[in-house]
Amino acid sequence: SIDLPDNTHGWIGIVGLGLCYSMGITGLFLLLPLLGPTQSAMVLNLEPVFVAGIAWLALGERLSALQILGGVIVVSAVIFFQVTATRRRS
Repeated sequence: SIDLPDNTHGWIGIVGLGLCYSMGITGLFLLLPLLGPTQSAMVLNLEPVFVAGIAWLALGERLSALQILGGVIVVSAVIFFQVTATRRRS
């Protein structure tokens, strides 16, 4: 069974989570068509890296060396492909 919050702070957190998530997903689907397929793929690949960073900063989550290495690889690949795509357009 799910234990629901028993105080105001818990309910504010649940409502805030629902609002932020729905606004984020709505914004994502509204903005992705403006980016195009390649840039959309890059943005979506960065999402887990940003979530891990926010969890580390806001919640004090600990990241293993392997997780940090994975994030560095993802960010490096996105930067590489963005620079490569920009050079091809020029």
